[in-house]
Amino acid sequence: MSSIVDANELSSAFGIFSIELNDSVIDKLIELCTVYRLDANDISEEWIAMSYQHNQADLTLTMLDKLENEVLQKKPVKLKKPPSRQSTPVLFESPTLFDTPEEDDGLLNAYTPVGKANLQRRTFKTPESSQKRKHTQGGISPIMSTPSQKYGIRGNKGEVVAKFGNLSAAQWAGSKTMDCEVAAYDTENVLKTKYKYMYQKLTEKAHILNDMIEEMSQHLQEKYNIEELSHVAIPLQEKVSVVGRICCDSVGKLNPQSVLLEGSVETSAGKRVPLKLTEVNNYSLFPGQIIALEGINSTGSHMVASKIYEGVSPSSPKDIDSSLSNHGSLHVVMAAGPFTTSDSLSYEPLEDLCQIINTKSPDVCIMFGPFVDCNQEQISSGNIDKTFPELFLCCMQEILKNTEGSGTQLVVLPSLRDVHHDFVYPQPPFDDLPRGKTERLHFVSEPSTFTANGIVFGATSTDVLLHLGKEEISGTATTGDRLGRLMKHIFTQQSFYPVHPPPEDVPIDYAHYEEYARLTVKPHVFIAPSDMRYFIKDIDGTLCINPGRLSKGQGGGTFAELVIQPGQKADTSITNRAAARIVRI
Repeated sequence: MSSIVDANELSSAFGIFSIELNDSVIDKLIELCTVYRLDANDISEEWIAMSYQHNQADLTLTMLDKLENEVLQKKPVKLKKPPSRQSTPVLFESPTLFDTPEEDDGLLNAYTPVGKANLQRRTFKTPESSQKRKHTQGGISPIMSTPSQKYGIRGNKGEVVAKFGNLSAAQWAGSKTMDCEVAAYDTENVLKTKYKYMYQKLTEKAHILNDMIEEMSQHLQEKYNIEELSHVAIPLQEKVSVVGRICCDSVGKLNPQSVLLEGSVETSAGKRVPLKLTEVNNYSLFPGQIIALEGINSTGSHMVASKIYEGVSPSSPKDIDSSLSNHGSLHVVMAAGPFTTSDSLSYEPLEDLCQIINTKSPDVCIMFGPFVDCNQEQISSGNIDKTFPELFLCCMQEILKNTEGSGTQLVVLPSLRDVHHDFVYPQPPFDDLPRGKTERLHFVSEPSTFTANGIVFGATSTDVLLHLGKEEISGTATTGDRLGRLMKHIFTQQSFYPVHPPPEDVPIDYAHYEEYARLTVKPHVFIAPSDMRYFIKDIDGTLCINPGRLSKGQGGGTFAELVIQPGQKADTSITNRAAARIVRI
């Protein structure tokens, strides 16, 4: 097998990291590149990642064997098949979306490859995927698409699957005459426009992550009366109090034996120490969580925790909902995408939602992306006759048209699964429609904090609950409501997305994260759509709702309704005067 790299390419690639190569190492690297189909840059990046996991180990033959056994053998081999020079690719081998007139077959035959001249003249037919879309466009669908059969025959339409509060006393309809006011909670700190991303510096990211530890340590000291914070790695024979971030000692999932505690630069010089949890049974930890704890580090090699303090929730809004008292009850509908089934782009679930809006005329409808879902079959395959931005534009125009008589204020959040929008977190709002701003349509960022008649809403379309659930570990004595516990982490960490490092599908820009994705106030209502089970919960005075997805696979999903009654000035708790329910579409 011929090599795909040479000594000069390897020396150049590793020279970027100031690594010199000897002849034996070069021979081994060439062997690895040849076997695993890697180029010089690939193998150098794999080595740098491995060396940092092993405390910047030297590049030796032994370590290269370790790299092969632990990393390269577990990766799929890249099969790079060069095109054959003896054959010519056949034109129009597979059906296309374009019909070809029969009179043009002579021209096509002129390009028949050598050796294929004796083939019978091909008849070009409309492909099967296009035949499925023969019916005329109807309803809210921006394109012609066959409706989903499974969605059409679904049962239990309108069934209430979860509820909260006194449903019988609630009026599940809005007032078309009521002037509902939707506005940003903090007008001076709102992400309004797109920004340049992928320019993040590692030093800047490190400073921001360190500042988060410092900021939370101040809150923890004040709440738990911690007089002095100690260095996490200095050996002491007495109990000390420390603050730090939970980390994992490897690339895999966190477990009780792999927990590290990372201190801040100011108190601990950024050091990390293993955290032993053998003496605590009641805990809930995940990577990125900032905690305070009491423990002993007698040798300097590890910290044995005896007590763990959770984070501190942000303060409640200063101004109570006076405008709600002036206008009466507030009726809100919440629905999260996808708004299509996986097998059809007919947007039937969205059409049904618009009918509900027209019938009930809620004061506000909060809609979470994705609207042009990258996981939808036709979109992921490109089998559509519009561009992605055109598809979204048509979708928004149809929503406005089909809910025109309701007077409902529409609040729209993007999603990282919206294929036409910026793939960065936090996400800027969608661009305004070509006709300019519409009074009823409010494009907000992801995540977002806004008010509706004085009620403060926190909203995020990113599935933070699912990601927390995958990473969280808990003690043997930790019992109770797990979904509620996961939701509480968002408040106590004062962040819409507290997991660090994030998964690949959440590309965080930390400069904007610090400014726009921190939870600076504890909202009255927090909405977090998730693939986990829908719920409505009272978490320390905040009404937390997971409305579920409007569609699930080829079938229907759920949406949420909320009614908040005006209360007395002394009654600051929204949960005491709210009724909510989860309903099947």
